Amino acid sequence: MAWAMNGAGEGWVEPFLFSLALWILLPVTFIKVSKGQRRGENSALDRKLLWAAALLDTLLIAMTLLDGGENFGRAMKFVPAYVYIWILMWLSWQIIAIRPFLRRRARTPK
Repeated sequence: MAWAMNGAGEGWVEPFLFSLALWILLPVTFIKVSKGQRRGENSALDRKLLWAAALLDTLLIAMTLLDGGENFGRAMKFVPAYVYIWILMWLSWQIIAIRPFLRRRARTPK
C-alpha cells in the first residue's frame, strides 16, 4: 500500500519509510493488548509505545511538510483509498497504545 502511494518516488514517499516501523509496532501492540493488564496499570512498554507514537507522528508530519505537502496531495489525487487505509493502519496501533492512559485518567478522581 505504501509502495503504491510512493509512485516511483514522485508520490508520498514518507509512508513507505515509516511503514517499516509498523512491522514491529503493530504486532507488539496487539500482543500486548491480548495479554491484558490490570486496570490503571501502565507498564514501561505502554510508556515506550506512547513515546514511539509521538516521535513517529512528529517525524512523519515534519517530513511531509518539508516537501510542501505536494506529494501528499498527489497521492490523495491518484490513490485516495490507499492513503486513507494507510492512515487508519498507522493510527490503529497508536489508539490501542494510548488506551491504558485514557482509562487511568478517566478513573482518576478530581
